[in-house]
Formats: sequence, C-alpha cells, structure tokens
Amino acid sequence: MASNLPTSTIVRTCFNCGDPGHFARRCPHRQGQGNAIVPSSAPLLTMPSSSNSAVGVVANQYKGSGWYEAKQRLIVLESTVAEIKLRHDAEVQEEKSRKEEEDKKLREKEDEERRAKDKKEREDFQKQMMTTMNQRRDKMDESINKKNGGQNREVEALKNEVDRLKKMQIHGGNSSTMNKNTTDSDEFICRLLRDQDAIKARLDEALTAPRRLDTMEKEMSSLRQMRDDAITETEQWRIEALRPGNKRGCVVVTPGTQGRARPRATPLKSPEVVVDYAGLVHRHSLEVKTLQDLRLKELNARREVEQELERLKEENARLEVAQRPRGTDLCRRMEEAGRSTGKGKTKATDAESSRVNDKQAFIKAEKKTLGNLKKDDITAICVKEGVKYTTLKQSVEEIIYVRVKRMYPGDDGGKIHDVPDDSNEGQLDDGKLADDVSADS
Repeated sequence: MASNLPTSTIVRTCFNCGDPGHFARRCPHRQGQGNAIVPSSAPLLTMPSSSNSAVGVVANQYKGSGWYEAKQRLIVLESTVAEIKLRHDAEVQEEKSRKEEEDKKLREKEDEERRAKDKKEREDFQKQMMTTMNQRRDKMDESINKKNGGQNREVEALKNEVDRLKKMQIHGGNSSTMNKNTTDSDEFICRLLRDQDAIKARLDEALTAPRRLDTMEKEMSSLRQMRDDAITETEQWRIEALRPGNKRGCVVVTPGTQGRARPRATPLKSPEVVVDYAGLVHRHSLEVKTLQDLRLKELNARREVEQELERLKEENARLEVAQRPRGTDLCRRMEEAGRSTGKGKTKATDAESSRVNDKQAFIKAEKKTLGNLKKDDITAICVKEGVKYTTLKQSVEEIIYVRVKRMYPGDDGGKIHDVPDDSNEGQLDDGKLADDVSADS
C-alpha cells in the first residue's frame, strides 16, 4: 500500500510477495493455508551446498519480484568481492614474502662478499708478513752461513798448522831447535785456544738468532690474533648498531616489525671497572687529615687574634683611665671645708682621693665595656682571668674585682659599688665619701 503522504519517498511493499500496492492480507498471491498442525506440503530436501555456488535461498521470496533479484545480485556481488579480496590479500602477502626473501638474499650476499673481502685482506696481509719475515730470515741465514764458512776455513787452517808443527816436532833436528819449536808451539796452541773460544762465542751468538726469530714470529702471531679479535669485535658492534629496533637509534634502517628475530651476534660483556678501595681509603684519610690541620690552624690564628684584641682593649682602657682629666667634686670639698675645724677622722690626702677617683673611673669603664658583651664572651674572659662562671652579673663583678686588684695592687679591692652620676663620682651609694671608704678598707 502506498504512503498517504504525497511527498514521501517510502515505497511500502507486500510482506508475502514483495509487490507494492497492497497489504499481505489482500495479496493476490496468498499461500495456501491448511488447518492441520502438520503442514500438508511436501518436505524440502536439505542438501549440502556446492562450493562453487555462492547463491543462497531466501525464504518467502518470489522470483517475479524486484526484491528477490536485487538480493540475488547483492549476494553474487558480495561473493565476488570476497574472492577478489582474498586473491588480492594473497598477492600482497606473496609480494611481501618475495621482497623479504630478496632483501634477505641481498643481505646474505653482502655479508658473504664482505667476509670474503676481509678474508682476502687478512690472507694478503699474512702473505706479505710471511714474505717479509722469510726474506729477513734468508738474509740472516746467509750472513750466518758466511760467518760459519769463514770460521770453518779458519779452523781447517789452524788444524793444518797444528799437524805441520807436530810433524816438524817429530822429524826435527837438534835439542835447541826442538826447545825453541816447543816454546813456539805452546804459544801458538794458546793462541789457537783463544781463537777457538772466540769462535764458540760467535757460534753461540749465531744459534741464539733462530731462537730470537722464533720469539719474533710468536709475537707476530699474537699481534695478528689481537688484530683479528679487534676486527671481529668491531664487526659485532657494527651489526648491533645497524640492527633494526636498536634503542640507541638507527638513521638509515627502517624500524622493524613487531615480531623481532634473534640477533645474529651476541654482544660482548662490558668490562668490569676495577676500583682500588685501599687507594680511595688512603686518599680520603689524607684529605680528612689535611682539612683537620687547616681547621686547627684557622682556629689557632683566630684565637691569637682574639687574645691580642683583648690585650689591646685592656691597654686602651688603662691608658684612658690614666689620661682622663680629674674632675672637681664640689660636695666633697664643701664637706672637707666644714669638717676641717672639727675633730673626727683623719682627712684623706689629695693623692689618696685621686687614686680612689681613678679606681672608680676604671670600675665604671670596665662595667661599661663588659656590659655590652654576651655570655660566650664573658665565659671566655672568665677562663682567661681564672674566675669561675656563676651568673652573668656576678661573673662581671668578679672579673672587675680581679682587674682592679691587678691594676691597683696596693688596695684590697673592696666591694664594687655602682656610680650613678659623674657629678657624684667621689661618692658611693650609702652617701659616704670615697676617702672614708678608702680609709676604712
């Protein structure tokens, strides 16, 4: 049945026959329906499908409809495309295998040519070396033979001379002539013995030459072996560097496939680094000892500088106290004037009062100097002055007491009092005069 919408492009067909224009219940090609449970139509014979036939049977399709023909054509096209794809895949795989085989043969051919070239170079080199060695050996043999031939001739001449002398001695004349000939023959025999020793030495030297040649040949063979090993190692490294998929990278080689083949050469084991631990320990101990010596020198120099600075500070304070001008204490002078006519204690002299004033000024300067120092500095000064450290204030008083006692050895030191003002420099906290305190002490 056609669609009710005039603009619709959907073509509705019959469910039974596939023709457009009617529904399945009004189909003129309706199938016969029986009331029996078992269908009355003859059963279909099921046969195995032929391998050459790619067309399948579609149920409820009629040959007179367009849908059936389109379905058949689609099936044929799909089977054709599948066959073409299989053929194409087979050709691609065959081409790929052929290329791989050609590349493999080409690589094997290159390797074979390279090995043949290397072998030829080695053989040429060995042949050249052997030729050179044989030439040198022939020259040495000729020189040795010449020497031996000359020596043999000399030996023959000496033997003939000895035989001649023996014959002369046997068939000789008078006794004097015989004695003279005997003496001459003894000297000649001694000379012959010396010549024989020299000839033996030369023969030993000539016999030593072949041994030296053998040693040289052994050294040459060891050098050739080392050269071959080096060439083999270089070749292995080159193969490893050109191997596809190498992590170190390869510029001219295309990356390999996922499945890797085993390498053609096994890489050599890296040489182990031999570490001299005894030498390291010795050098470390020397370094530590040198650093300790430098640290001790630095500390000693710093301590000497600090001691010199303390000494200069004390000297400066002593000079300041000695050069400080004496002030005029009006209160003390007025009290002295008021007590000058009465009876009482003995009046202090001007020298004693000036000494007390200097002492108080020194105490004040020391307090000011030590008051700006920290605990570490006070502790160091206590160690230097021989004072036991208790508290900061008490330690400062003890240091001042020791220094006052050293500065003014005639006085016992007395108790240290704070001087609140320069105008009351001659007075103490309890209102007494410095002269009275000095007199009491």
